[in-house]
Amino acid sequence: MPPDRRASRGVFWAALATVLWAAVIGAWNVRLGFGIWADFLFAFAVAAIGIPLVALLVALLLTILRRLPRLLSGFVVGSLLFIALVWFRSFGLWVGAVLLIVECSLGAAIATMALGGLHNTGLAKRIVTISVGILALGSNIALWHFLTSDGVDEELIRITNTGALPARLDAPDPAQRGVYRVKTLYYGAGNDLRRPEYGRSVAIRTTPLDASPFLKEFDGWKAYVRRLYWGFGMNRLPLNGRVWYPDGPGPFPLVLMVHGNHVMSEFSDAGYAYLGELLSSRGFIFASVDENFLNSGLFHDPSKQQVVRGWMLLEHL
Repeated sequence: MPPDRRASRGVFWAALATVLWAAVIGAWNVRLGFGIWADFLFAFAVAAIGIPLVALLVALLLTILRRLPRLLSGFVVGSLLFIALVWFRSFGLWVGAVLLIVECSLGAAIATMALGGLHNTGLAKRIVTISVGILALGSNIALWHFLTSDGVDEELIRITNTGALPARLDAPDPAQRGVYRVKTLYYGAGNDLRRPEYGRSVAIRTTPLDASPFLKEFDGWKAYVRRLYWGFGMNRLPLNGRVWYPDGPGPFPLVLMVHGNHVMSEFSDAGYAYLGELLSSRGFIFASVDENFLNSGLFHDPSKQQVVRGWMLLEHL
């Protein structure tokens, strides 16, 4: 077998292995909301359909432009686009390109050496092949360390003292719990499909809000997918919230907290439980507002959702 063919075979298998790895990671993080099997089916379907189509397109273009290993080049480009697609939220296109180049270089080097491609080549090519393999292997080790490490915090904990520190306050620790016993309740529409805490057992039933006048351009298949997931459209947004409050006669001040915008299937309103427990023990009524249904989906992010967030917060008040 010619050395070039051995290297091409190594590139193919390395690209395929990288795509499968990216598909698993993408499926684990895509969070469509319909279950892990739906996530895996989606990721592998995109790979199985998208990469061959891109390979054929690139093969046709390269046929016109120049004579190259057309299907192989198309497969590599398709792999790159797929990796960029499944990682676009976290890393971006350039990381996918670097990853694919490194893995294909490693695959070519391993295939060339394992299949006897170095025996009939010159010294210079042997040195280049072995050097590429060592660099690619080292890059994989560095990548694994990067993906599994907790990061570096030296800069975060370094303090530059340019003068005398202020005097220490003689005051109670604000992180300590207060004197009140904490009680909780949930309020909402009472029929939430995804959030059982906002189902029939809610202490206070609320009336859904019609936010469709704010989102007139949000329609079509994007609105359909979102409605299929949540069980309601933008014309029936629920007023959901979880409340921590002090067990006492009051009156108590009210604090409303609303989460940020991220993947809509990762519910985050419960993340403020620590703050609700603390503040209510100190004499505050604390409500963590649920607006996860306005968060971003995989391919659909309602425009003007910031306006709706603010309006809904007033309705919670």
